[in-house]
Amino acid sequence: MIEVNKDFYVIERSNGTLWYINHEKNKGITYKIIKNRVVINSGLLLKDVKEGFSLEVLSKEVMAIFYEDLKGNLILHLFNEINWRVYPLLNREGNGEVSLYYKAATYNSRLYLFYSIYREDSGKTLLVYHTVDGNGELSSPRIIDELNFQYEMPFYVSTSEDNSLYILYQRFNDDHELGYRVLKDNSSYWSELYTIDRNVKPFIDLSLLKLKDKIHCLYLIQDEYNLVLWIKDGEEIRKHLFISENNISSGVLFFLEEQLWVLWIEGEYIFATFSLDGGEYFNLPPQGECLKENKVYKGMCKLKAIGANKDLYIREIFFADREETTALVLDDIANIFTPGRNDRYTFYKKNSIQEIKAKMAYKKEMADKDILIKELYKSIEEHRQRAESYEKKLKNVASTIEIFNKSKEELNEGVTYLQDKVITKEKRLNELESLYVEREEELAKVTAKLEAMERKLEREGKSSSKTPLRELFSALFDKNRE
Repeated sequence: MIEVNKDFYVIERSNGTLWYINHEKNKGITYKIIKNRVVINSGLLLKDVKEGFSLEVLSKEVMAIFYEDLKGNLILHLFNEINWRVYPLLNREGNGEVSLYYKAATYNSRLYLFYSIYREDSGKTLLVYHTVDGNGELSSPRIIDELNFQYEMPFYVSTSEDNSLYILYQRFNDDHELGYRVLKDNSSYWSELYTIDRNVKPFIDLSLLKLKDKIHCLYLIQDEYNLVLWIKDGEEIRKHLFISENNISSGVLFFLEEQLWVLWIEGEYIFATFSLDGGEYFNLPPQGECLKENKVYKGMCKLKAIGANKDLYIREIFFADREETTALVLDDIANIFTPGRNDRYTFYKKNSIQEIKAKMAYKKEMADKDILIKELYKSIEEHRQRAESYEKKLKNVASTIEIFNKSKEELNEGVTYLQDKVITKEKRLNELESLYVEREEELAKVTAKLEAMERKLEREGKSSSKTPLRELFSALFDKNRE
């Protein structure tokens, strides 16, 4: 099994030199200055330093080294290649506090110093940070979270292109919850914890890289040693599991020419795979290389010009201490630090790219078909809805016609009834008219008789009125009898 030393930094200075800074047992923090791939200086920066220091580059070529001395005190050194400025942060002699982990990062022209402190009085671990401004003023400590941890709690800090500061860590409550908080927009308040994963076992070997609106997290689960890559792209979450046959001990990821590379150390081998589409598809199986070294370095890189010239976005990479310090895999494919052996990965990349592009083309074809199917489903649904609407309208029309026909029948019945009534009335009216004519005729006859009788009486000169009346009634009586 290859030992992975994580106390290693590569710093690119404005004068074009590279500084290789690492911790050597029984020595302290050492440095080596490279120019044009030639060592021009080397030596000891700090002695009496425990393993696990953190280094950050500030403005004006100032390096900040955050470390724990042999007595367990936390100390910050600011170094401008000429003078040191020392900040004692925490004196732990007899105070019942045990520091478990610490890291440094720069954000908004300030230096952020993070560390975890286990307090024996409460049995809890505090995740704490200080800031150092441009004038070298150190802030008082601020608490990010209070955790139920009594063992080393690794965390990871990272800045992004959109000027945000991320801290990736875990907390415990029945199980281990891995997540991150964000500090952005010049705010002094951290976001809530965004959960990435949960497990009964702790998470180790954490990494986070934010690029082009995507958050990439790489981590291991203790005692399982399978490498997990978690990617958040907007609201979409993708998760890849790189399964170990011989226990993965550490992993890194970086971008080169828009290719996402994932490397890991497994047994005596280093494995590499890459994705052309930001992590949707990776070429598997990975390319493997057996290493001759018993120890490799997991180095944190602070590169500016080199990264820009090579379209390289990198935070960590594996190094081997050979005749020249070599970036494993990276120098083979891009010649970043030393002349690489391009033939080692040329065939792999060529065939992998063809295979990945074929998968991407197939995915696009399937995606296009899915889009077409969705559009057809949408069209069918629209037609179904229109058909239902038309059917409903037709039912309404049929119901209206039925009501109309029923009303028409009722109206016809009413009209027939009225017509019958009118006919009956007309018949009765005709009968009455006939009777009226008859009566009129009779009345005319009676009147004529009366007039005749009056003329007769006048001629005869009779004065009695009874005789004419008797005659009248007699005449009427006789007429009625006829």
